[in-house]
Amino acid sequence: MIDVLQDVDYAMRNPSSILKDDPTSTVVVVNIDSRAVVVKRANTKGVVHFLRRLFCVSRAKKNWHFAQMLKSANISTFEPMAYLEERIGPLKRRSYLLCSLINGIDALTFFSAESNQAKWASVAKNIVNMIQQLAAKGLSHRDLNLSNILLVEGKPYLIDLDSMRQHRLLPLIKRALHHEVKRFMENWQDYPAISPRVAEIFKECFKEQGLVW
Repeated sequence: MIDVLQDVDYAMRNPSSILKDDPTSTVVVVNIDSRAVVVKRANTKGVVHFLRRLFCVSRAKKNWHFAQMLKSANISTFEPMAYLEERIGPLKRRSYLLCSLINGIDALTFFSAESNQAKWASVAKNIVNMIQQLAAKGLSHRDLNLSNILLVEGKPYLIDLDSMRQHRLLPLIKRALHHEVKRFMENWQDYPAISPRVAEIFKECFKEQGLVW
């Protein structure tokens, strides 16, 4: 682990697998101390993005912080292991998060498979309950879609916490929950592989919880 932390980019050039690689972030799996570890590097998309990030809380630190909050609230997520920030004095450049690998299937793939149809309702209920748990703690993910939810035996694990935010006032919590549900339902319904029945199941689950949008 110490060797990796001293040169994370070198470790990322020799991954056991690549989970994501785009202008926003690079996510790979590396072997550290005989354990599969996810390394996520927050990239910058251009000069303006780079300058704005100099003054913001790093995405790695946000992921670390909110993962700790989720775990204390009994909401399943990855196990944060370490984070690093490249700095010029107080100014932040790139950042790196090291966390546990969740051996699950993303919810987008799960709900795209007709063979899983018998389990759709129970898994959808678990996801809706998780969203309610987030709101109860004043938290909103703000990028909630099926791709950012991993399923392990039907249990949802929340990932990609870059945009997560905490709200302290009840009106703001209610408004954030409204937008969370609306965004969640809009982000995947245009995928042709997903049956319209999935949307109906989620609508029924949200209505049972008194959530509308």
